[in-house]
Amino acid sequence: MDSDQQVLGRGANLAVQYHDGVTAVRPGDQIRAKMLFFWTLEGVVMHVPGVSPPRKEMVFNGIRYVGVKAADGDLYSLQVHPDTARLKKSVTFIARGPDPGELGEDESFFSEDE
Repeated sequence: MDSDQQVLGRGANLAVQYHDGVTAVRPGDQIRAKMLFFWTLEGVVMHVPGVSPPRKEMVFNGIRYVGVKAADGDLYSLQVHPDTARLKKSVTFIARGPDPGELGEDESFFSEDE
């Protein structure tokens, strides 16, 4: 195993999938994710590791993240399991949509103070 794969986990070279292990995550997918307590995020997938152009902020300490844009324009990140390359069971695929394109240079999934 090469050193990059050791850092990123066994799933580093796998395509990101929803929890079912069959459906691939793609930019433009409409999703619903149960977040903290009773809050639910509904949005569009904007960034998928290995599919979208690389973004330095979407890999941290060997963990990859899928970027989602909510209807109000806020950006969120969803953790990809490092060994299985799957999203959590709480993330539900709703429908495929058109590729939303790339985020602007000034847009980030993480604030500067994180």
